[in-house]
Amino acid sequence: MFTEEEHATRALGAAFHHDHEFAISWLRTIGLDVNSIVGVSVERPYVVPDPDGGERRADVYLEVTGLHGELGEGEETGANSEVVIIEAKIDALLDEEQLEHAGRVADRVVCLIPDELPQPNDAEIVTATWEGLIGQMEQAGQQPLPFLAHQFAALVDSPRVRRRRRLAMIVENAEVPSGWSIDPADKSTSGNALGVIYGPSRGDHNVRIELANEQRGRDAEPYAYVLICSTLSTTDPIVIDALRRAELPSSDSVNVAYRSHSGRRSKDERNALDAAGVPRSRTYGYGRKQFENHGWSGYGCVVDLKSSEYSEAEAREWLTFAMKVAGAADDVLARALEEHEPVS
Repeated sequence: MFTEEEHATRALGAAFHHDHEFAISWLRTIGLDVNSIVGVSVERPYVVPDPDGGERRADVYLEVTGLHGELGEGEETGANSEVVIIEAKIDALLDEEQLEHAGRVADRVVCLIPDELPQPNDAEIVTATWEGLIGQMEQAGQQPLPFLAHQFAALVDSPRVRRRRRLAMIVENAEVPSGWSIDPADKSTSGNALGVIYGPSRGDHNVRIELANEQRGRDAEPYAYVLICSTLSTTDPIVIDALRRAELPSSDSVNVAYRSHSGRRSKDERNALDAAGVPRSRTYGYGRKQFENHGWSGYGCVVDLKSSEYSEAEAREWLTFAMKVAGAADDVLARALEEHEPVS
């Protein structure tokens, strides 16, 4: 049985590669009147045109003919093929930017999602549902399509995946205090990422909450990194002082708790944090590598939702507590900045 979104999208690409006739039939069902399939690729990289630039990976990349009419006389199949990119989501919300980027390189973009997820806003995007695809595969008769349909249905409807979808919607629709902002996760980088909530910008410093569905080796338990960040140094004394002094709230829930171990830090980072008396449970986060690659580092605590079968109420309670912790961290950061401000 498939357990992850990427397993399903790879299998879908393999199914289309194996059975071009079915792929054409399904594409026509969703309104793309193609004549033939020239090629099928899975997780194919493509370069996003400027001004954004960078590289993306298409879940399923189809080279087709006939999308914009019949081939002209003397035209060779493949020489004038067109591109259809399928971006598939099962347990996460849409990445609108990813769809927009795909639209710059593809002739048509298909967004394949479960029935319960909101559809993309862009009218140029073709929306299809997993439920519709599964029904058509079940009726195909020829293996492995009915077998794959059963596997897809089991994944789309699994309790774990439904919880992940609900949690993603809770995070995306969360209300944040004035001065704070929420950025839904870029699903192209991590299927487990839910989003980042940013505290007010304080010059070279800020607080951020990184939210994720689960961490490898920790079942399906959501977690939140609550970090005090700096663009100045990996051993910024303001960050270290704020971490040491922060009076973080206690959780009243047995299923919402701080992670009690320590984060993995370099020798210099560990020495600076230990010398200041920062509790080991507040040393999770990002150090030298993050600073060198992205220009910032940050440390703090991890808030776990200690249940892999959490209810919607427990998910909201976890998010509310993580934001409460971040608020306390931002308060102490503001005080630390005031006290470290040079006297003119």
